[in-house]
Amino acid sequence: MRKRKFTAVMLFTLAMFPLQIQAQNAAPAATATQPAAEKSFQEKIFQEVVKAPLIMPRSQDDIKADMESAKQEGAAADKKTAAVQEGLNKASQLLQQQKGEMDSLKKKTDLAKKEKRETDKITLEAEKKKADLFQDFLEKYKSLAEAGIDEAKSEKDLAQAQVAAYQAELELAQKREARDKAGDAEFAAASLAASNTQEKALRAFKTVADKNKGVADKLTNIENKRMELFQIRAKLVTGVR
Repeated sequence: MRKRKFTAVMLFTLAMFPLQIQAQNAAPAATATQPAAEKSFQEKIFQEVVKAPLIMPRSQDDIKADMESAKQEGAAADKKTAAVQEGLNKASQLLQQQKGEMDSLKKKTDLAKKEKRETDKITLEAEKKKADLFQDFLEKYKSLAEAGIDEAKSEKDLAQAQVAAYQAELELAQKREARDKAGDAEFAAASLAASNTQEKALRAFKTVADKNKGVADKLTNIENKRMELFQIRAKLVTGVR
């Protein structure tokens, strides 16, 4: 799955280091006779850090390419959901058949006990133990398929969140372009529009991060279920209860 690199935060953090070093190596704090120098330093911080973009500018073509990739990931998640649903349907059918087999074995075992057919009873009880294990396998197989569908739907939610975030980022790029081209009379309004759009984009990418975590949690759940299934399968293969 393609994941967007959150370079804005990293670049913002890196930008702080030279300023911190500069502050440490600077002359002693300005006195009342040095107001101009102090103001100049504060203005530099404001320009280089406070006003720095939290979402680094990217070309609109790059943003559109990422948006298209996210749409393709959403379509792939739909196909994955459909494929896993087929597996779930098969598991449900097999489980119902197995339950029928279990009922039949129980009736045969009860009859053997009633008729005191000890050899048959022992044989049927051994078959029932294996059938119990097989039923346990099918139940966990079904549970794994259900978890797979849940995860695939989470991937679709993530892809939709990514599309929304890239749409917001694209809008931000357009607002910044309009701000840069604005005349003196329009500059303040254009700057405010760009700032508001940046906030919208930041919230959208926060949603993407949350969705990413949700997908990761569901993948962990799937791996746990696969391990459980492997352990039961090993017992079936070796005939160990």
